[in-house]
Parts: sequence; C-alpha cells; structure tokens
Amino acid sequence: MRHGFIWTMAAILGVSAAAALDFDPGGFSVHIAPGGLGARTAEETNITIRAFPAAFLDNQFALSQSQPGVLRLAFNNEPEVKIGKLTAFLELPKAIQLVGLGRNQTLLSQEPVGDLVRLAIDAAPARGTITAKGYNIFGALAVMLTTDAAPGSKWQGAYWLTHDRYVSPRLPLTFTVIPTIRSKQPKRFETGVHFTDNCINFEGAPLESYAQFYAETGCNAAMIVPGAMSQKLRSMGVIRYYQPSGWLVNGYMIGKPPRPDNVKFQYKDGTLAGNGVCPTVIYRKEEPYFSANLAAPLRKVLVEDRSTDHFLCNWEPFMFDFKGCFCTRCQKDFGTFAKLTPAQVAEVWPGTVTEKYRDQWIDFRAWQNAQLVVTIEQTVNAMGKEIGIDAHFAPEVHIKSITRLWDTSASLRQYATMAYADQIPLLNAWGPYPWQTVMQPYSYVRGYNLSTHCLTRDSVDYIREQIPAAKRPRLLGFPHGLQTNLWTTEPESMAIDILTYFLNEYDGQLVYAFPKGYDARYWRALAEANRAIAAFEDFTLDGVVGKGHQIAAVTPYPQPSPRFLKAPCGGIDAEKWSGASMLQSWEYRLGERRLIAIANYWQRGECFARLSFTDLDDKASYALLEPLQRRIYGTGQGGRVLTGAMLRDGVTIHIGAQRVVFLVLALATSADLAVVRPADVAAVQAERLASIKKAFAAEGVELSLGDFQKSFQAMTSVSGGGFELKRVASADLKRDILQVRSALQVLDIDVLGGGRVRSWNVQGVEMVNRDETSGLAVDGFWHPAKVLTEPLMLDKAEVKDGRAVIAMRLPAIGGLPGLELRKTIVIDGSQPAFTVQTTLHNGGAAPLEFSHRYHNMVAALEVRDGAAGTAAFQGAKPAVFRREFVRQMFTMAGVPADTLLSKAFDMGKMTAIDAAEVVFSAPWQTMSLCASLPSRDLYSVVFWDSQAMPCPTFEPIHRRVTLQPGQDWQTEMRWSANAK
Repeated sequence: MRHGFIWTMAAILGVSAAAALDFDPGGFSVHIAPGGLGARTAEETNITIRAFPAAFLDNQFALSQSQPGVLRLAFNNEPEVKIGKLTAFLELPKAIQLVGLGRNQTLLSQEPVGDLVRLAIDAAPARGTITAKGYNIFGALAVMLTTDAAPGSKWQGAYWLTHDRYVSPRLPLTFTVIPTIRSKQPKRFETGVHFTDNCINFEGAPLESYAQFYAETGCNAAMIVPGAMSQKLRSMGVIRYYQPSGWLVNGYMIGKPPRPDNVKFQYKDGTLAGNGVCPTVIYRKEEPYFSANLAAPLRKVLVEDRSTDHFLCNWEPFMFDFKGCFCTRCQKDFGTFAKLTPAQVAEVWPGTVTEKYRDQWIDFRAWQNAQLVVTIEQTVNAMGKEIGIDAHFAPEVHIKSITRLWDTSASLRQYATMAYADQIPLLNAWGPYPWQTVMQPYSYVRGYNLSTHCLTRDSVDYIREQIPAAKRPRLLGFPHGLQTNLWTTEPESMAIDILTYFLNEYDGQLVYAFPKGYDARYWRALAEANRAIAAFEDFTLDGVVGKGHQIAAVTPYPQPSPRFLKAPCGGIDAEKWSGASMLQSWEYRLGERRLIAIANYWQRGECFARLSFTDLDDKASYALLEPLQRRIYGTGQGGRVLTGAMLRDGVTIHIGAQRVVFLVLALATSADLAVVRPADVAAVQAERLASIKKAFAAEGVELSLGDFQKSFQAMTSVSGGGFELKRVASADLKRDILQVRSALQVLDIDVLGGGRVRSWNVQGVEMVNRDETSGLAVDGFWHPAKVLTEPLMLDKAEVKDGRAVIAMRLPAIGGLPGLELRKTIVIDGSQPAFTVQTTLHNGGAAPLEFSHRYHNMVAALEVRDGAAGTAAFQGAKPAVFRREFVRQMFTMAGVPADTLLSKAFDMGKMTAIDAAEVVFSAPWQTMSLCASLPSRDLYSVVFWDSQAMPCPTFEPIHRRVTLQPGQDWQTEMRWSANAK
C-alpha cells in the first residue's frame, strides 16, 4: 500500500512513470502589450470592431487541436453615429473551420478567398449594446472555431466591418494552435468558471462540443444561467450555480417584480425604492409577496425546471448604505433589537436615528441581513430536499468581510457576513482582483498575485478562529478571469490564483468571469490547475497542516512591490503582510505522506530554492517526489532514497516564474520515476543564473510603507512667520499627520494618506467633511479611474515669504507606469486660504494618457437639520449645484466634447457652465468657501452624490492629455474662506 500513491498519480496524470527531466522557467504564455495595442486609429472614423480581448493583449487567438474555441468580435461607437446596417467580416485560414455562431446570429456568406475563407456575419443582434463607452463584450458576436492542424501551426487572418457605406480598415489577427487539452476532474474540490450568458449562447452540435470540451478541461462545476448548456452540464454531472438577475441579489433586491408599494424599501424621506424590498418582508415571510414573488420563482428554477443546483448571488448592498429601511415594520424591529421603548424610537425615527444610535443602527442592519440570508437558505434547502438534492443559497461577499478587518468598514458592518456565516453551509468570497485594464498601459506590480494568498489565507484563518468546525461554511472562491469590458489577466496569473484558493483550504473556485473571448491558452492554464487539484485534493481537504519544512531562495530573489498590498478589490492587512515574501509554501500531512507546495509569485523570474525538513528521523529512509513532473529527487549517485539527515541539510528545487510546484514526501519507494540528482539541478541552476540575475537587476527599487513613514518621521517642527508646522498623532487614523497652524487657520495634512487636507478649520468652522480616506485636494484620475490615497514622501515643510510650503511626492502610480506625482500645498499667511499645486512627470518610456481630477469633500454640502448647502458657479451663465442625490456633471462651455470623460459614468444630470470659480455656502456657516480652478485645464466638475452619502464629492475633472516621456503636466486649485 505504501507505493499506491505513486501509481495513483501515474493514473491521474495519464503518463508512464519514467519521463525526461525538464525545469519549466515559467512566465506567461500571453504577454500583454505594454500599451496602445488595439487603440482606435486615425483611419477609423466610424464604428470600430475589435477581437476582444485579443486585440488588446497580444493580438493572437489560439485554438487547441480538434477542440472548439470562441472568438468574440466587439464594437465601439465613440463618434456616436446612428447605427444602420452593420456587417462583420472575418477571414480565416482554410485549416480553421467554423463550428457555429451564437444563437440569433446569422451567417450571411462564406466564400473562399485564395488561401483564406471569408465569413460575413450580420451584426444586427449587437446593435443595442454598441455604445461610446468601450467595447461591450456582453453584446459581442460569438464565433465558434476549430482546427485539426498540428500544434505550432500559425497563420495570419483579418477582420473588419461595414456600416452602411462605410468600410473599416482591415485588422490583422494571428491564429495559432496548441496541443489538445486533456485534464482530470477533481472528485471533491469544486472547480470551474462563471459563464456569462453570451459565452454559452449556442445550440445543437456547437453546444454539444463546447460542453464536452468543458469537461475535458477538468471542470466539475459552473456558474451558469438556465438553458440548454446548463441542462447539458447537468446530464454530465457538473454542479451548477445560478444567480437570478435582479431579484435575488444585493441584500434588498429580493423577489420578482412587480413589487407592490407595501413591500418596498423605504428611504428616510418616505420615498420608496424601485429596486428594493423591506428586509422584514422576507424574514417574516409576509404573504402573499414571499410565496408569490420569491418562493414560486425559486421553485420554478430549482424544482420544476431543474435549472440549477444552488443559488450563488452577488451580495453587494452598498447602494443601500445607511438608506433604510425606515418603514414602520423596521421601526418596530429596531426598537426590539436596540432594547428601546417605542417612545424612544419614535423620538428619533427616521430623522436622527442613524446619528443618535449609529452603532446600534449598523448592528441592526447586520442582524436584519442575517435573518434574511438564513431565511432564503432555509427556503432553498427545503425545496432541494423535495427533489433529493442538497441545494443551498450562497451570498457572494467581499473577502475582507471574513477577515479580522471586516469591522473597519462601515459598509461591511451593515451587512456583516460574520453575523450569519455560522448559520449557512456555503459561502462565496470574492476579491482581490489583480487585474490589467485594456486600453491602458500594462501595470507591472511585482508579486501582484501574492495579494490573493494574503486574503485567502487570512479569511480561512479567521473563519476557523471564530466558528466551530461543525458550523463552518464551505468556502468557494472567485479568482479573477475577465471582468466587465475592461479587466483582464494572463493565463498563468489566473492559474496561480486558482491554486492559491486550493492550497489555502477553500472548498472550490469559479473563475470570474470566463471565457468572454479568452483563447485556448487560458483554457490550458485552467486545465493544468485542475490537474494539480485532482492529484492533491485529499491533502488539503483531509490532511493536517504541518510546519516541518523550511524554504529559502538560493538565487537572487526580490521582495514584492509594496503596491501588491493595494490590489483592486482587496483590503489586505498591510501591517501583517508588508514584509511577505513572494516565495510561499504550504505543508499538509496525510498519514505517512506530506504534501509540500511552493509558489513563486515573482512573474518575471524563476527561482532555485533550498527545501529542508526539521522534524524527520535522521536515519529513516524517505522519497521526495514531484509527481506532476514525473520525477524523484535522489542522491549524487542516482539513488532514490534520501535519509532524514540529508533532508535536514536540504534539497535544491526549482520553481518557475508565476508557478506552483507540488512535492510529496513519502517513505522510500521503488516507483519508476526519473531520478533528479543534485548535480542535475546544479547544472540547470548554473546555466540559468545569468538570466535570473538579469531579471533581478531589472526590478526597480520601490519604496515600502516603512520608507514613507521614516521620511515623515524625520520631519522636525518648524515655527516662524506666524506659522507652526509639526507632526501630531491622529487618534482615529492611528498615524501621524502634519498640522499647519496660524492665527487664521489650522490645516491637518495627511501626508501618509495621499497628501489630502483632512481638516481645515477657519475661526472655529470646519470646512472639510472628514472621513477615513477623503478630504480636500485628493489627487486622482477620472481616466483611468483612480484616487490616490497611498502614502506620499515628505520632501519639504517650511515657512517662506510669509507662507507655509508643504512639498510631497509619490514616486510611482499604479496603472500609469513611469508617472510621478509632485504635490505642493502653499498656505497663505495673510488670509484663510491655500493653494494646491500638482505636477505629473512622465519618467517612463511610453506616452501616458490620463485625465487628472481633484477629489474634494466640502462640509458646506452636508445635510444638517434637513437643509443642505449649495455650490454656485460664478459665471455669466448661472449654474448652482443643489443636492438631488444623483450624480451631476457641470461641463465647461466651449471645450471640445470628450465622450470618454463625459460618459465614463452615468450621470443623473448634465449642466453647462462658463466659469471656473465655485462658491460654497450653507445656512449653518458664517463663512463661504471659494474654489478657484484653472479654466485652461478644466473639462467639467462632477458632484458624485447619493442618498447614502452624508456629503457629495466635488471633483474638478481636467481635460484628457497625452504626456510624452520626459514631459511635465501641471495644474492647481485654490481654496479661500470669506465672510458672507
């Protein structure tokens, strides 16, 4: 029985035990272009077409031999022309065959053209999805292709469109072939993808071949909408998850419309939400709504149509933050929950309850959400039992909500996952998402996917710490695939995320979302991850965590970029993980065997490392196997047995860039695997050392959080010229800030929080709406969308010519490689005023396109005692912002329209202005506030507002520019306070 594992591995791998030695250097099979690939050209004056996302990655589309692949053709209408007759053309090599088109798509013609075949496809079905806001993958044409050509084959194809009489330029597309993909399905760990409807919209033979291909990649689960593909996967034993659209999501969008007024979510002012339901209606099971609008639709999907096995639903109720529900049912339940008398509740309901009883209100909303979630789970589970399946309802929650930092977010506290995590059997956690944005410069963050390890590890540890084993939910992960129409990644980055969820003891994963135009290289990466999971799932699901090994790099190996801590949709415990290595390892013990898995999160460098064991019997005999590579580590003489003493001294192993290796330590075996001698490894190490050193040297030095802190801590207090400048401790931020004090004003500048003005006190009046990350003069970008809240270096704090001058710097900006921010705040000594000056320097090798913005939160726009302030533009054309709790954009007259800026986000109201000076005033303030903006730069001003926001933003948006290497771009904003 001792050797059974080896032969089981051989069966899983489908290979013989003997194999040649090979050390995979790792790296990427898809090298995303550094920037500019796929951009609109000057010749394209109409609607544009792109192979999505290939046109923005490396302009290649790979097919696996004799298997289907779905090419997506997406459209953009930046000039906003009226859409008429639209036809897409695709020229393919004759070796590639058309399998079929997406449902409702029509093939107009198919004809030979020399060595190619030309397809003409009616693009009318996509018309309603074509906008100026980018390439809409959800409405893209789906073209299923296949080829029997040999792996390594490569051809040049082309595609273009006609729109009425307009003919677009022909665009090249390279087609390649990789080997047929064959993997193994894990038996217990659930693995698959989150299909969007447009990815599986096929019928007949194309659907059959696609479903078979899905199984061949080793997937055993899928998130999928009801339909033919779902039923086909059901017949194949694939576990299915489904999210109903619009009626089982986001905490309050519960139940199928129409929704009568008496069940609707009620705002503080008494108005009703069109998309929300009072939570009491659900957890009290109020009739007839509960049965007719929720239970009946659930029953149809689950029981009658057998269209899913579980409901897996997005649970991001942020759009309801602090908004209610304020109906009389919730009023009564709040009183009971908070242990208040009806009179006490009536006194504050709804007007000031969220202020006077803020913490109780937050906890009450979390309690309501928990009751609702548990009620839905119980309902779904009971229905499943009727048909003999163990069906569940699983919310998709942000991963931070199941870490120890969950209560640092007021939003997460309102829907506290931990309030119900011990009452449901299945939970999905999403994030972080280490993505790359199409049509933006490639953003290299060394160790980017290490972010996934930090949060998956912390989430599992916290769940186990807080919840007894018998009550813990199974955890499903959502590693990043291709999200919305923007966010992509490399195949190997996706795969290492999948394996990270697996190794950190999640119970399953669904790539979010997939494939959405990804080619066979991504399917291959998914299949290889599934193969590893199938081989080792018993270790992670049944084994015991061990700590009997050590791993240390023996070739040059850098630290991760500090920017990995800020991975999108994350929430990493930076204090805990700031010193983490990109070389991470796991140990699981199962009987006499141990699994040692080692991940190298360095994308650009392979690693040779020393693996040693600390708890073995020196005289005992062991075998160190690498089953997936069909090899065994041996002695210098080629022996297959290593003693405990040898293993204590260590064995040199190899981990490719962005790869995971799986090693098994077992008692000695005679299995016929290729022996790796120390000299073999040393020879490869010597051969590759130069390239490793080169990769190491190419990594730039990045400042850590500690470097920024040291820079600020080195500041000495300055007094003179009527000013006092000093570091002071901020109790709520738990870090120091820079305080500038004079007889006229006091400014708190958060150097380690983006250099924002967190507080501006003028004669006892606070001008800033204060929160954790906002303030006045926060630099950011409208395009690409980001706000800079990370630490800045303090370069200077001095008093000069009667003014205080604070100079700060951000050496690197994520997503805009090579861009440096230089920020100076100049505080007047003669009046309550200050000016912020921003300089952006392109120190990189490529042009950078951006639209800079300032993010401001002005206290005058708060609502107090039912009244709010205003913002009046001081021009010939009167324009005033008043709070209507919708997003508003005020656009400068005479400035050429820029669709990318105007339509980056949906606006509730658009207004033209002719002034770059804005005066803020409020009934409760004795002073008005004036913001002076540079008209040469200004494109628009956005007020981002909603019912959930205590204060709207005030955001001057600057015109889009392309900054060449070596150039600077500058702007400024001046604030002054004046007596009314």
